[in-house]
Amino acid sequence: MRFKKGGIMGKSALLLSFIAIAIVGFGVMLAPQSPLFWLATAGPTYQHVRIIIAAILAIQLLTNPPRHISFRIFAGSLALVAGVWAIEQTYSYHMQLLDTLAFLGASFGMFATTLERSAAVEEKYDIQGREQLV
Repeated sequence: MRFKKGGIMGKSALLLSFIAIAIVGFGVMLAPQSPLFWLATAGPTYQHVRIIIAAILAIQLLTNPPRHISFRIFAGSLALVAGVWAIEQTYSYHMQLLDTLAFLGASFGMFATTLERSAAVEEKYDIQGREQLV
């Protein structure tokens, strides 16, 4: 028995992160004074960051692992920068709570996919970790 590449957990984390970023982005853009989005910032910097993160999440959703190493490095560094930025801005009371939760969820989802193994490593071992005879 073998697990399918790009399993349900990886894709669901990416999908839920993408949905959260998209809802916050479109909600702040279309109805910034709605009580639903009072805990999100409508500033242009936040919107640009949301668009960049949503684009990376969409690329990760549409591609199957193993992804190219340069894309994984770029996505991982962007996830790390976005996560640290969200924590620092929240800690200094510059970022609203809804933005913090959306950015942290997206950064965790992006960072988890950067740690995927290559196809050669997956083919070499079975589920129990025993080396396969090829």
